Amino acid sequence: MNTDNLSFEIVPRFYVTCLYVNSKITKSMEKDFIENFKEVGFEIETISIHKIASFDYLNFTRLGYLKIEVKPQKLPSPEPSKLAKVSQAIETLCKKYNSEEVNSIKFDIENQPYAINIAVKVSGLGEKESDEVMWTDDVISRYKKSIGKWIEFYSGHWPDYSEELYLSRIENNLSNRLSELHFIRKNSSFIYMPHSGYDAYMPYMNKFFIEQILYVRSLLLCYSLLNKEVDEVNRRFTDLKKRPIKEIEKEIEKVETLERSVQNLASHTFKERFQYRRYHSSRVLETCYNLFQIEAISPQVEEKINKLQAALVSERTVQQQKLAQQQRIWISILTVLLGSQVAFEVKDRMITFLNIASDEPIVELIEVGLWVIMGIAVSVAIVGLVYSWFSKRYKIGK
Repeated sequence: MNTDNLSFEIVPRFYVTCLYVNSKITKSMEKDFIENFKEVGFEIETISIHKIASFDYLNFTRLGYLKIEVKPQKLPSPEPSKLAKVSQAIETLCKKYNSEEVNSIKFDIENQPYAINIAVKVSGLGEKESDEVMWTDDVISRYKKSIGKWIEFYSGHWPDYSEELYLSRIENNLSNRLSELHFIRKNSSFIYMPHSGYDAYMPYMNKFFIEQILYVRSLLLCYSLLNKEVDEVNRRFTDLKKRPIKEIEKEIEKVETLERSVQNLASHTFKERFQYRRYHSSRVLETCYNLFQIEAISPQVEEKINKLQAALVSERTVQQQKLAQQQRIWISILTVLLGSQVAFEVKDRMITFLNIASDEPIVELIEVGLWVIMGIAVSVAIVGLVYSWFSKRYKIGK
């Protein structure tokens, strides 16, 4: 009689994407994590920060991840729901460190800590009790409830789920070998690798399975930061009356620089996906890109940036036209004032109108007064022209 009640010896690992300056874990941070883990009944084996790539954002210079390896959970293993308390403890601490006014690390708190549970031993197989299990489709299907709750680590585990749901949980095993299980989900992964192969094959799994998941998942944080910056510039763009357009232009240039950094990160997976064609590694990357929806997020953010750039060009053109029109008006006024006999004509008309002899002393006073008025008018026109020129330099730039 088959009872779907497998138990695994689990090596739990949790990962949090982060931006940082110094990869060294402080003693106080390490102590916080150790104490919080003990409160939920678990012990930390190792805690460390690992670099993914150089990445300049605010005062941070590197993109990486926090890795926390929990001490192996011997048979019988705890239920995933109990182990999930570790994830909650990690989230709480990450939020705490992000809220500090001065810090050298910024954790991704928009996504759950990524859980990778590595099973190295199994019990509950009855007469076929052995670490060297042949995980055929039939065997996986037979124990779909026990396996599925580790695959869907963060999901519910009610006893009355439908057969269809249980079957969906065991879809897409990426392992090429019957002795192993490789499942990837959006917030967790499950690996079965017997003790006999753990030391020999885990380095490969670290490089071409775990690190690739973390690399692609780190793009979520990068695109989230990029999207946030674009939205902030868009918001400030609506208030151009209070801010020079060249300031907005500098902010857009920063966004474009950040966009190039994100694109460079994404391009690093190109060879593995489309050129090297290493079957297992390529499937891992394709699965990650689909699960994390990278190729859906990227065009949306790019479209926002393109619209922002187009709006900037349009606004710059409008402001240039307005200032150019002002300059033309002031130049026209100057031309009229300096290139005509306006003062003399006004003087002659006043003398004729007032019936004053041309040799009267008052005529000289009138002439001086008119020259003063004309001087003031020319000065105003010159000031207006200079002001419009400086306005262009200040608001728009060269």
